Amino acid sequence: MKKLNIPNNIRHISNLLYPLALLILILISCSKNEEGWNDSRYFEKFGIYIYHTNPITGEEYTTEELAELSYNPKVKESYTEGQSVELSVVTEKEPVEVKVLLGSDLSVLEVISEFNTYNDSFRSKSFVSSLEDLNLLEIGDKTTLKFEILFKDNSIGAVLFDIKKKKVFVPNIEFFVYLKKQIGEVIGLNTEDKVVSREKNAEVGTIITLDGLSNKVEVINTPDLDFRHTEDFSVGIWVNTTATNSDPSIIGDKDWGSGSNKGFIFAFLGDNWKLNAGGSGNRIDISGNVINDGEWHFLMATFDRDGNATIYQDGVSLGSADMTALTDMNSGLPIQLGQDGTGFYGDWFEGKLGETYIYDYVLTPEQVAEINSLKTGAQLKTNAGTVKNIEVTNSGATISSEEGRYAFAFDGSNMVTLDNTSDLDFRHTGDFSIALWVNTTATNSDPSIIGDKDWGSGGNKGFIFPFKGSTWGVNAGDGNGNRIDLNGNAINDGEWHLLVATFDRDGDLTLYEDGGLVDSGNMAALGDINSGFPIRLAQDGTGTYGSWFEGKIANSTIFDYVLSPEEITALYNE
Repeated sequence: MKKLNIPNNIRHISNLLYPLALLILILISCSKNEEGWNDSRYFEKFGIYIYHTNPITGEEYTTEELAELSYNPKVKESYTEGQSVELSVVTEKEPVEVKVLLGSDLSVLEVISEFNTYNDSFRSKSFVSSLEDLNLLEIGDKTTLKFEILFKDNSIGAVLFDIKKKKVFVPNIEFFVYLKKQIGEVIGLNTEDKVVSREKNAEVGTIITLDGLSNKVEVINTPDLDFRHTEDFSVGIWVNTTATNSDPSIIGDKDWGSGSNKGFIFAFLGDNWKLNAGGSGNRIDISGNVINDGEWHFLMATFDRDGNATIYQDGVSLGSADMTALTDMNSGLPIQLGQDGTGFYGDWFEGKLGETYIYDYVLTPEQVAEINSLKTGAQLKTNAGTVKNIEVTNSGATISSEEGRYAFAFDGSNMVTLDNTSDLDFRHTGDFSIALWVNTTATNSDPSIIGDKDWGSGGNKGFIFPFKGSTWGVNAGDGNGNRIDLNGNAINDGEWHLLVATFDRDGDLTLYEDGGLVDSGNMAALGDINSGFPIRLAQDGTGTYGSWFEGKIANSTIFDYVLSPEEITALYNE
């Protein structure tokens, strides 16, 4: 082989270029996605992470709070309007400087040079900002901050932190008494509670347990409730008891020392119950049925000031009485649960009470029938305004209440089936919409979040929301060669996301995520999409598809019409 003679000056240049090329290679490997900085070796060597308090409490996260999180607060956090973003860098090695960079353009937001010891590490002074200063203006907006650290020994490190703006939810304030206005507004009412326990429940919202000795709940009197004194109103409450003592108040605002006193009361009579109301020197009494069987019962009374007061039990009307003579029912006392309006009646209610509703209008028998059934995690809402809880068959999913939502948790081997009644047949040939909340950290590709089709082929009849390992989408087909496939964004971040698809048979299939439009496509060519299968959660219509969804699904709702963008925004913000 012929030997090349390389001049010494060229050889010297090549020796200089080699380390330069190596440096360029290292810089390229630490690409824009910062994977180089996030390599686990850096964390193991330098012990770098971001410290912050719980944005809700302002205190350090407790062990119990950390156990409930589905994400690591050292690498990401969500904030609501008005909450301050305060972040510190913690590192085992002694730092001398931290640069805070905005991930979108790597502009320098602040340079920090103050550090204190923290356990066996060092902690920087906090970087403090508002959501507005980080340009997080709308719910769902996200950004990433990069913290570049220069250490005392001239080595360097970095860590990224994700920030998201979310809607306001205060889990330590859980209302269970609500004012529902005819205009559609729902207001949680403040209460003063003395109860045995108070717990979340998917079926009836929140359960309070009363001991029958001294427990009660007082609804703080507010002018918002004054309409009940002289105008139409309705009251509904969930009740579960096995007690046998006679005459305590389940709910009421009157002095129960006399039935002629002003105000109303649901009185427990040892096994059954009755409504009493008094006003302007007159009274009415309407008797209900047995309720002390240890099962949940929904009790409702409607007050039509120009006509009758009517009581219902589990959606069925049990009796009415003319109340036109009761012109003024103002007792001057607050509404109490487990006691009369005075709060000191001799008998006390013993049992459990669920969500309680006060309406500023008279509900119709049809409306009462719609709301009397226990929540099931799936609802049908019609364009006519009716709401129906859909019966479901739960094949192993765990039920819980998550931020006020009825949630199913799926472990990758179970599912929930919606009863395939004719009430849902409109989806085969007519307009409809599907909305549901999803929370997952899964990475497996292709299981169904919700759907009614055989997912063996996207061309098969029916619809499906497939989970694609990180993102989601919607597929629909009519089995005659017509199909549509749309795509959403990543949702496997351990946070709740509202997924909505609207099916306009003369126009577009449109996808929304967290209230915003993400994709759409014309679906007018699709004919009948009747698969013959029921709608299932965490599986396709057959219930036997090879890949199973893992995560949580809450408040699955089917509409017999196309939701408007405004209605979808309202769903996300409610």
